[in-house]
Amino acid sequence: TSEMPSLRASGVDRGALVRFALDGQSIEAFAGESVAAALYAQGTRTLRHSPQGNLPRGMFCLMGSCQECLVWVGPRKLPSCQVPVSSGLQVESLAFREASMVESSITLDLLIMGAGPAGASAALRARKLGLSVL
Repeated sequence: TSEMPSLRASGVDRGALVRFALDGQSIEAFAGESVAAALYAQGTRTLRHSPQGNLPRGMFCLMGSCQECLVWVGPRKLPSCQVPVSSGLQVESLAFREASMVESSITLDLLIMGAGPAGASAALRARKLGLSVL
């Protein structure tokens, strides 16, 4: 990683410049600041949209109370304002993760709801007939 010039004129040393990824796109940030702060500094003001009307929802409280800045970090959904930036960190927005899940959906011949005797019997019979079953 390279070093960004310190802001010594203002008395602030923000530290080393690192790169992390949001939805596969490289973002520069200062080591130790939150993902939300880094995104806000890069001009990102919205991480999600409302379910009704698809209106942009801005990062609101920036302290972990409102859940407006939720992101996926590995298998966990976390407020981005509470995730410290580190070099190589991989972050996904909720919309990106949902789109990835839709793209990776599977095709089935039969979906069985319920695992009781009737459901299990139907699944076994369908598999014997060569159908893909979930």
